[in-house]
Amino acid sequence: MRPHPGNAVGNRRRGDPVTDASRSCRTKPITASPTQEPLAGFVERVTFHNEENGFFVLRTKAWGDRDLVTVVGHSATIAAGEWITAMGDNDRNHGQQFRARFLRRDRPCDAT
Repeated sequence: MRPHPGNAVGNRRRGDPVTDASRSCRTKPITASPTQEPLAGFVERVTFHNEENGFFVLRTKAWGDRDLVTVVGHSATIAAGEWITAMGDNDRNHGQQFRARFLRRDRPCDAT
């Protein structure tokens, strides 16, 4: 059976290098780049969280920022009061928000 010509992943042979075209249906690996910056702070409010795919929209009190910062990304679980550390970039295409490519969560301070 021959793969569909539009299927870039199916056209790859074993041993061929992985290109961006063959990676189109997968998430890109996290790599450090000059455009990525760190963000750390407390989650003030979970505005939206899709439990099926983990997509979230948070309002975060970021370290060093006076105003709340909107953070978007993916996480299986997220809750208000957690401390997050993220690496990502500012996404101005969808308003002023921080797009987290990597996210580490810590327990809320009052959790036992």
